[in-house]
Amino acid sequence: VLFSIMVLRTLTVGVVLILQAQKGFVRGYTYPWVQARTKRYGASSITLDNRANLIPPVHDASTRSELFFSKDSTNIDLSYVVDNQAEIMEWVDTITAVKRSTPYWLEGDAITSISPSDIVQRQLEEIFTSESSAQVPQFFPSYQARKQFDDEWRECLFASFDDVTLKEILTNGQSNTHPLRLQLVACPKNADFSLHAHAAVEMAIPLIGSLKEKRIAKKFLPSDLLRRRGDQLIGTPKSTFSAKPSVDELKIIANDLAEKVFFEHDGNFHTRGLDRGQVLVNEVGSIHQSFTGPEHGCLFFGLAASLHVHFLPGHFKQ
Repeated sequence: VLFSIMVLRTLTVGVVLILQAQKGFVRGYTYPWVQARTKRYGASSITLDNRANLIPPVHDASTRSELFFSKDSTNIDLSYVVDNQAEIMEWVDTITAVKRSTPYWLEGDAITSISPSDIVQRQLEEIFTSESSAQVPQFFPSYQARKQFDDEWRECLFASFDDVTLKEILTNGQSNTHPLRLQLVACPKNADFSLHAHAAVEMAIPLIGSLKEKRIAKKFLPSDLLRRRGDQLIGTPKSTFSAKPSVDELKIIANDLAEKVFFEHDGNFHTRGLDRGQVLVNEVGSIHQSFTGPEHGCLFFGLAASLHVHFLPGHFKQ
C-alpha cells in the first residue's frame, strides 16, 4: 500500500486517488491502477518529469492508432467468472431487437466506490426475459467472482486511457464534457449500429457472445469539435442540462454535434472481432461501426456517454 501511494503521488491524478485510498478503496482500486500503469509503461517511467513523453498527444494519429491496436491484449478472464453462460447465450440469440438497460450515470468520484458486477446483475434482471425460465440467472457464481470482475474491470479502465482522460472520468464522471454511464446492452444476431464518431470515450466488454467492428484506425476528429457548447455544460449557471441526461437531452446534443462533423478524407477501414472478455476502446474522435454476425448475438457492458455522433448526408466522403 505504501509503495502504491508513493507511485501515485507522481501521477496527475495521484491526489485524487490518494484521497480515495484514505476512504478505504486501496485494495480494490489503487493496486490495479499501479499494476496497469506499470504494465503499460514500466515502473521506472512513472514520474511527473517525463509523463508528457509517455502519453501521446491527441493529434498524433499514427501513435494513437498503434496504441489502439496494442489494447487488444487488454481483457477480463471470464472463463470461470460468469455463471449460467448457456442460458444467457440462448436468450441473447433469441431476441430480435437491441435491448438496453436503464443507464447508471456516474457522478463525481462514484466510479471508485461502485461495484460493476452488482450493476451488471441488476441491469441483467431488468432486461432478461425467458419463456423457459421464471428466474433471472445469476451472472456471477460467488463473491470471489464478483470481486475479481470488479478488480479486472477497473484495471482495464486504468490501462485503456491516458492520465488526462482518467482524471476527468474519476473526478467528474465525464469525458470531453459529456456525462458517462454504465449500461448493459443485448444485441441480436446480424445487428449493426450506424457508422458514428465518438464525442466521449467508450469502453465496452462483451460478456456473452462476440462483437465485431469496422474502424478507421488512423483518422480522428478533433476533440474540441465534439465538446458541448457553453450553454450545454453541466453545472453552468445558464445550462438546464442534467448530469443524468434524458433521451431528449442526448438527442439535442447529438443533433448539434452532427451539424458540425465532417469527414472529407479517404479512410481505410479495419475489421475485427472481439470475443468474450476482450475490451473495445473508443477514444474521443474515433470513427467506427459495431455489429454482430450470423453465429451469435452479444451481451456487452459499456462505459460510454450514450451519445453517438452520426454523419449527416454529404458529411462523410465515403
